Amino acid sequence: MLDLGYLRENLDAARQRLSSRGFTLDLLTFQALDGERKHLIHEVERLRQAGEITLPTTVAQERETNPFVRATNWQEFARLRSDKDSFG
Repeated sequence: MLDLGYLRENLDAARQRLSSRGFTLDLLTFQALDGERKHLIHEVERLRQAGEITLPTTVAQERETNPFVRATNWQEFARLRSDKDSFG
């Protein structure tokens, strides 16, 4: 798994390395999602400081962002897991 800090600092190198392995890194999407992630982290920290209960996610957010949750059968899940295990 790629470290987000490394990815942020080495976008071009990461894009080239991923490309050589048959993957495409969409820089605009990565940057937008990274900004959203940072915003959500700050929001959760604010809620926790206010004593509010926070959950890590909702089912809708998991379906939207987690490919493992979207898998429709065990073969698809196994393929995703294998791809993840061999990434990097």
